[in-house]
Formats: sequence, structure tokens, C-alpha cells
Amino acid sequence: MNKFLNLLACPNCRGDLTLDCFEASGVLCKEGILTCRSCGVWYPVTNSIPRLFVPGPLRPDESKFIKRRQDRLPGNITVQSTYMTQDGQVMVQETFGYKWTRQAWWGMEGESVRVMEEWLLPRYGWSDRVAYETYMRSKTTMLDAGCGLGREALRMARANPNAMVIGLELSRCVDVAARHAEKRNVENVFYVQADLTVPPFKDSAFDFIMCEGVLHHTPNTRHAFKSLVPLLNKGGELAFYVYKKKAPLREFADDYIRQLIGNLPPQRAWELMEPLTKLGKALADLKAEVEIPEDVEVLGIKAGKYDVQRLIYYTMFKCYWNDRLTFDENVLVNFDWYHPQYAWRHTPEEVEDWCRESGLEISWLHVEESGITARAKKN
Repeated sequence: MNKFLNLLACPNCRGDLTLDCFEASGVLCKEGILTCRSCGVWYPVTNSIPRLFVPGPLRPDESKFIKRRQDRLPGNITVQSTYMTQDGQVMVQETFGYKWTRQAWWGMEGESVRVMEEWLLPRYGWSDRVAYETYMRSKTTMLDAGCGLGREALRMARANPNAMVIGLELSRCVDVAARHAEKRNVENVFYVQADLTVPPFKDSAFDFIMCEGVLHHTPNTRHAFKSLVPLLNKGGELAFYVYKKKAPLREFADDYIRQLIGNLPPQRAWELMEPLTKLGKALADLKAEVEIPEDVEVLGIKAGKYDVQRLIYYTMFKCYWNDRLTFDENVLVNFDWYHPQYAWRHTPEEVEDWCRESGLEISWLHVEESGITARAKKN
């Protein structure tokens, strides 16, 4: 626990934190307060998870926390909120909190585990699980930035039980991630609720950072990327995936649909994704192919033979369908794409520029229709 706390820093001023623990659970602090030695801002610890947001308006649950623990607060701390306030980020928090608590098993149980592993590992340059575990053996401190349900944090922790793994998550599903780790008796993973664009960690804290499909859901992908770079040790590696810019009709449809449903309550947005998912299934069920005789440059379509569903999916609008997943699991993929307010798309040249500007050398780059996956090392 002490080693974990020593990696943390105040997101408000980067100062060191001290812990006043109210209730312990084994070696963990179940409930308490982390206080910055420099600026005096305090941050609650609940369910053994530090909640390290930058200051903002006071939330009702924090008011209750103050009232319940007022007599235990150190006299020199500043009583102010610890909640990040950007409206777009709050929307993202609500979207992913809803998504992951609705399907708390995604990527953790059933066929979705195999689907994700088969898709994810080769994208990052690991041919199989053995190659992945061999790579992870040399790491000592690892961060899963934007961990969701904790799938990749758990994968890293299992691959190297001697390493310390931290999962950072903005939304309320961080508590679900912690339950997954507890249920599976994985003891070398810890969780923090915070904003990865203001990461609450000391510089050079990690020798490996994974950020799978998260950077593009922030107000500025480039800024979010650069916020993680100082956390790397010299020789450390940042592995990340961002959405790739699509064909013009697909780009138009993506923006149009996101504008329609982005501000709707998550449940209503989910309902609107169900017919879209059924359309994806109907197209996939055709099992039909079409051959494009030559490049259609004005539509961004390359010549070649395509499955009809894949052609529409990649060049016109997202209508994901995978027969190996349940209907609701397929809906989740489409909801994941269209409901978040931020879902920026990028080019390989942009990714290369970010790395060059940040002093990182790309060790692996994989580009496909859906996105860009890279590993970049800090020299």
C-alpha cells in the first residue's frame, strides 16, 4: 500500500500527499483522506479507491463525506471539492459509467474475452498470450490509463504478479473494476478515480502505460497523450489506440448521429442504437460480397472485394455486428462509438507527430480501418 501511495501526486499542484486513514481493510485504507502537503487540497478515499479530481463544485456525496468525517479532518487542510468540471468530460463520465455498469462482464467473462484478446494482442505487436506475458515480465510499475472495468489492468497484473499495476478511471465503473480484481483474487492491482488529462501521479512513475481506446474520448487527444508522457520512466513505453479518420461519408454520418444522440440520456441513446445494430446483423446475414473495380477516390473507397456489411461499416456508417457476441454486446459497441461527446479521429501522421514532439520513438505502429495502434518508447 505504501508503495502505491508513494506514486500518487496532487493533481492540483503536483505536491506530495499524506494519508489520514479512518477505516482499514487489511493492508488497504478503505476510507480516509489524502491531503496535499503543498496546497492543502484534500481528496477522499472510499472503497479503498483514492478519488483524485481537480477542484470544482462540491458534489452531494462529498458534502455527506465532510459531515460524517468533519471531526477527523486535520486542522490545516483546505475543505474544497475534488470534482473536475468540464461539461464534455462529465458527459463522457456518464456515458462510460452507464455502459460499463450496464454490461459489467464485457471483456471479463464469456465470448467477449476471446473476441477482445484476439483483436487486441496482435494490434500491439504481441502474436499471442505467451508473447504478451514475456514482454510484461520485465515491467515493475504499470498503468492502465482509462481502465474501464479493469480488463487490461487485470491482464497486466496476471502476466506479471511481481509488478504493481494501477488502473485509472474517470467514471463510476472504477468500483466495478475493483470488485472484478477482488473476485479474482488479484492482489497486485490498485485503482484510482481521476482524469487522465490531469493524472495524479509523480513523474517517471511507470515503465509501461497502456491507454486502449481512451485518448480520443477527451477534449483534446494530443493534450491527453502528452499528459501521460511525463509519467514514463526513461526507456518506458506508452501503448495506445486511437480512432482513425474514415471515408468522407462515414465521417459525415458519424458526426450527424453523434449530434443527434450525444446529449440524450444514456438509456434513450441505447434504445436508438438497437435498430442500427439490427441493421448491421441483417447486412452481415446476407453474407454477400461486392467487388469495387477501381478506387473511388471521391468517396475514399479502395478497389477490391468487400463483404457488403464491412463495406458499409467502414465507408458509410458504423453498424457493428459480430455473430460471436450477444445482441446487447453488439449494441454496446455501437453505443460506445456514437454516444460519447468526444470521439476524435486521427491520421497516422498525427500520431507520429505526437510521438516526435514528446521525445518518444515509435517501436510498433499498426494501422487498420478502425484505428491506429502504437507503442512508443521514451528515450
